[in-house]
Amino acid sequence: MSYFTRIAEGLNVAAALAEVLAQGGKPYRPDAAEQARRALQGMGEANPAGTLIVGSRSFSLYPAVQRLLFRAAGRLGPQEAVWKARVKILPPRASMLPHRDDLPPAERRYQIAIQCDDHAYFDIDGERCSFRPGEMWHVDLADRLHYVHNGSEKPRIVLIFDTLPPALAEAATAKARAAASAAARGTTGDMLAPSPRIPASRASASGGQD
Repeated sequence: MSYFTRIAEGLNVAAALAEVLAQGGKPYRPDAAEQARRALQGMGEANPAGTLIVGSRSFSLYPAVQRLLFRAAGRLGPQEAVWKARVKILPPRASMLPHRDDLPPAERRYQIAIQCDDHAYFDIDGERCSFRPGEMWHVDLADRLHYVHNGSEKPRIVLIFDTLPPALAEAATAKARAAASAAARGTTGDMLAPSPRIPASRASASGGQD
């Protein structure tokens, strides 16, 4: 059984790449909940120094990235709703530390390669996969040990988004927004406050190439 399933290829990522290279992102800083979870796992921070994040709260400044997300959401079935999204920029010649993500059983994670090559790979429990630009992958993390290695001279740039069944997505979004409001601040961590739910109809309507 493979932990990687390619959902699509040939997506137009040129405009999204140009946006991210021009504007960059914010330094990755895990929030308190993420730090506590890592401590309970007995693991340190997984992301290397220099890792950058573009959180969903900033997607209005990255319209090509937002359109790419809408097109990807249009490929999902009616039982999946996007509730969390971010762009991650892993520096050249850098590796994440092996770690586990505490995903609920119903949550599914996808990645779209914006800038990747054969010198970078994703490892899940010993199985490795290199993504090509324009490919969309489902990565079956469950409670499996995983990490990313970027041996390239260029940053590895991916659009990451998580889905839940629509009812759970609505509840999770409301909970995350309440927590963010109580904290009176955003977050630039890997697990970001969610983007608004993207209905399949809206995603499909925003299709087309950049």
